[in-house]
Amino acid sequence: MTQGLQVWDASGNLILDTSYDTGFILGVVDFATAAQSGSLTDANFANGTPFFFDIGTIANMLSAPTVTYSGTTMTWTATDGTYSGKIYYGYY
Repeated sequence: MTQGLQVWDASGNLILDTSYDTGFILGVVDFATAAQSGSLTDANFANGTPFFFDIGTIANMLSAPTVTYSGTTMTWTATDGTYSGKIYYGYY
């Protein structure tokens, strides 16, 4: 029999089950200080499936960078050089 943690909300809906994949955030790239295109290497990407999400304003979402992964390297490429948000990255 499997064991783990399960959490329900006030309406009885299951909202967390430790058999689910949950993310681990490794860091953030802040485009107020980072280059509009670049890369970083983090050995922790090998611990699971890499992911990212961006935090920017609605106005600049169309200019958000493209993010790709190769092994333990994350690369971001600017679309037009005007993005001013942040991208958080990690693995699950």
